[in-house]
Amino acid sequence: MRKTRLDSSRIRAARRVIDPVFLDTPLYRCEALEPDLGCTVSITLETANPVRSFKAWSGRGRAAVIARHDGIRLVEDSLDLETCEGAATVGLEPVDTVPSFDAVLIALGGGALATGVGQVVKALAPGVEVICVQPLGAPAMTHSWRGRRVAGMRMLLDHAGLVVEPSAALGIAAILKDRDRFAGRHVVTIVCGGNVDVDAYHRWVDAAPTHRS
Repeated sequence: MRKTRLDSSRIRAARRVIDPVFLDTPLYRCEALEPDLGCTVSITLETANPVRSFKAWSGRGRAAVIARHDGIRLVEDSLDLETCEGAATVGLEPVDTVPSFDAVLIALGGGALATGVGQVVKALAPGVEVICVQPLGAPAMTHSWRGRRVAGMRMLLDHAGLVVEPSAALGIAAILKDRDRFAGRHVVTIVCGGNVDVDAYHRWVDAAPTHRS
């Protein structure tokens, strides 16, 4: 494994100082999804906390102003190592609790979650394939968004009872896009956000096909 600045001992140390409300994330096998996806699916439900995301977010602009005024350091998401170490703690739970799995699907986003989880998984379970997923087109109403990512949102609603934001459904969308790659494997997908505008959510999922076994 290629050496990086991320260190497993520092990541475990980071977990010890995280507010307990963000720890012990629900992680379970979702059998209702499996007939349509053709693989074993385990969900890491990072939306099951007060901020409905894998970490707390803040307004960068306001934070930068405060940091400059008070002469303190601004730690920026994905740019500073500490944010990657904090996000990496998400990867400890499936590695420590799931007996065995073949692949983990992570929304790429700004990179902190993917970098951190990827480091932990490859260090502690090197045989697991780490796959980062991003949409083909960024605008919300592109064809790719409607065709796959929104379909993933709809499947999580229909089969898992989960209301998630589009980025949180990217793992399911990736399986839908390339079923042969994941057929018969055990895949862990990180559901990393549930902050959605209600009206937009209904428009998206109503436009997506319904998958029922």
